[in-house]
Amino acid sequence: MSFVAGGKPPAHPSRKRAWGETRAARERAPPRSDPRRCFLVYNSNRQLRVYVGVNMAIEIAFEKVAPVIIKITERVAPFLSAKFAESVGTIKAKLTRGFKEYTDGLIERYSKVRTIIPSSSPIYIYDIYVNMYIYRDNKYSAEKIKIKDDDILQYLPEKKRIVYSATAGAGKSMLLRYMYFIFITNQEEYFPIFLELRDLNNSKDRLVIDYISEKFSSSMGDGGGKYIDALMRQGKVVLFLDGFDEIDFDFRAQRGIEINQIAEKYNNMLIVVSTRPDEDVNGWDLFEKFRVAEMSLDQVYLMLKKIPYDEDTKAIFKEKIQKGLYNTHKEFLVNPLLFVMMLITIEQYAEIPAKIHLFYEHAFEALFARHDVTKGRGFHRKRHVDIAIDDYRRLLSYFSTIGYLRQKFTFSEMDALELIEKSSMASQIRVIKTDMLKDLVNCTCIISRDGLEYVFSHRSFQEYFVAYFFARVRTEEFVSIADRLAARGRVDSVFIMMSEMNKEKFEEEWIVPNVEKLFNEIKEISSQKEPIRILTSIFCQNIALVVSRGPKGTSHILVTLTGRDFVSDGSYSNRNTRDCLEQLFRKKYDKYYSNIHKEVKQNQSDLLKAIKLGKMYGKDVRFDCVRMRKKGECSINLTASDDEVVGGTFLSKYAKVEKEIIHEILSEVKERVEGRRRGLQDILKLYD
Repeated sequence: MSFVAGGKPPAHPSRKRAWGETRAARERAPPRSDPRRCFLVYNSNRQLRVYVGVNMAIEIAFEKVAPVIIKITERVAPFLSAKFAESVGTIKAKLTRGFKEYTDGLIERYSKVRTIIPSSSPIYIYDIYVNMYIYRDNKYSAEKIKIKDDDILQYLPEKKRIVYSATAGAGKSMLLRYMYFIFITNQEEYFPIFLELRDLNNSKDRLVIDYISEKFSSSMGDGGGKYIDALMRQGKVVLFLDGFDEIDFDFRAQRGIEINQIAEKYNNMLIVVSTRPDEDVNGWDLFEKFRVAEMSLDQVYLMLKKIPYDEDTKAIFKEKIQKGLYNTHKEFLVNPLLFVMMLITIEQYAEIPAKIHLFYEHAFEALFARHDVTKGRGFHRKRHVDIAIDDYRRLLSYFSTIGYLRQKFTFSEMDALELIEKSSMASQIRVIKTDMLKDLVNCTCIISRDGLEYVFSHRSFQEYFVAYFFARVRTEEFVSIADRLAARGRVDSVFIMMSEMNKEKFEEEWIVPNVEKLFNEIKEISSQKEPIRILTSIFCQNIALVVSRGPKGTSHILVTLTGRDFVSDGSYSNRNTRDCLEQLFRKKYDKYYSNIHKEVKQNQSDLLKAIKLGKMYGKDVRFDCVRMRKKGECSINLTASDDEVVGGTFLSKYAKVEKEIIHEILSEVKERVEGRRRGLQDILKLYD
């Protein structure tokens, strides 16, 4: 299997044969002027070629057997033959057939990219893809580990397991697909397996490992599962798991345990997992944690150049970026999805709103009203339903919310039509359900087809409409649902957008009572003398000191704080209140913590030194691992009884900052709420 990047494109029918193709194969090649062609061609040697874009080609030879398959098959076949008492030839045939069938389907499926840009032709990954980076920000040294996607082939075998995160629309899945293509085209050591974890939502009782085995049992025949198991044990597999955040919320923790059990059992296997930022993955000790880097200005320009869109609009957009849009709206521009939405929105609106919910609102209105940019400015695509934009938005908010509460992010056609029917009845907005589904797919492009299923073009669209539902449509449900949505605030943006859409109601009925409850529990506690008591009151469960030994014997110390969404009596936890406050008041938290950063870092160093020398916790066996300087990490849980020892250390500074921020937020919000009440009273007096 070989990958040709930037090499010769497939020959035009009038040119010489390319790569030994037959005349018939060449004649099936699309014209060179087509920038988005992707087609499958078998030549006389039964070579399957997938041509992507003008200057990219993936050539896969299955009849001769691609090197990545034949090389590994030859290495593992004798071992499998001895283990399972089958002939080497039989095992080779099964492995080759199984991986051929599996890889065939993935290439055809994942070479295509879903997008909110409407077009008669799909967009292919290499036509629109811009190289990305992942990074690990080492807080304790100047070293910043940053890896380009093309270099993952060299990096992953050393680290074995990584999990990387990024916010909605930052290109997590696109990056993982690109990594997969690298591994099926540029190496001969590992069988690459790519799985979308959301598929497990349809089989709650199926284990992740069983799902992997079943993928190959049908194509390899009897023994497929045990072959894969043996290959994983030998470290001959690289496993790409896409979308940990797309697993049903109630089952996500269990799936995380299963993934870590797989990593522990098959400790030689390479694993890459993508997810949105999720606190649960911070506890995956067997995985290196990374984040997807934001797009640089150069990457923004390259994406603008590549994206198939109206050239006049692209020129206007580029001019706005050059005149300062990158500085004023960097948060949107560095995110690929939001970047595309900005491009669509800028056709209809002169300015881009600064608030994310208004941005989605404008983007939806642009998607609803705009012409098909690939057909020219005079073309308007015929709609399948004739309803006003406000009814369309309301109906879509019902549809999105029903699916969200059911934790359905992919739909069969039957499921999608059922949801539309239920939404139509609940909202009393009459539509023909089949026509509405066609409109969502073909006109507004909010929904797209993925094989036999339907999905939101991006989950963040679903989240926007769910927030709209509770903040604007069914406001009486606002308070009853807010706590549950807040519990999901670490993994999606519904809660944050809902808080912005109806700020008055949110501050009066959620922030004030919840933050007041939290502050009342800690206001009388001294941060200097009882820091652990304050931190456990806020974070609800475990406070731990984690000491890790770095390169050349250097050690670092940090604090981990873990809590629960709901406490034992089913009530909402302080931990969630605090986490939501950090999202809502990010700048305030950043400001406070940046002010104490240097002081805390020095204090951490002093504390670690005192523990090593026995000046602190000298007889406490919990800290033996620190004093003995064992390799790796050791974690020491702290309780209120430790306050006497750690009082006055950096833990006191953490507790003081948390207490001050909570008090400041409560005071500010209360002042705004009271100001609104006085203002309303003044208005109502006009009617007296």
